[in-house]
Amino acid sequence: MRGAARDPKDDLLSAMVQAQDETGVLSRRELVDTAFLLVVAGHETTVHLICNGMLALPRHPEQLAALRENPAALPAAVEEFLRFDGPVSTSTLRFTTKPVTIGGTEIPEGRLVLVSFLSANRDAAQFANPEDRPAWRPGLLMHGLTSLPVRASAQESGR
Repeated sequence: MRGAARDPKDDLLSAMVQAQDETGVLSRRELVDTAFLLVVAGHETTVHLICNGMLALPRHPEQLAALRENPAALPAAVEEFLRFDGPVSTSTLRFTTKPVTIGGTEIPEGRLVLVSFLSANRDAAQFANPEDRPAWRPGLLMHGLTSLPVRASAQESGR
């Protein structure tokens, strides 16, 4: 494609291929796993963020009108899309390496743990009126999944 903007991920993939070919630093498995991670973390999460946001707006015409009236609220809207209906609902599967107590419940060593990001993002202790959707909350700061590099990519693409 002539004149098309280069995607920074292309440069990263090229560097990874060179590292494997020239130095043997990356195994074939590492190269494939990392490329897969980039696709899932960079593409799918962004697509889901945009789709969830576009689905939310017609369902809340008053917020859509407010956003059209004040396009500067778009960054806050993207944050709210990430909080309320984020692109990833649960963590990857994890196993406890030792007994751990969470909320008064002990989870023994070797047990499967699955974290729900959507549930965490509706925590009334962290968010006033967490079930309100979408409310462009000034100064919204999220934790968990959204602190990953995926957040920056999704935010920029979502805007």
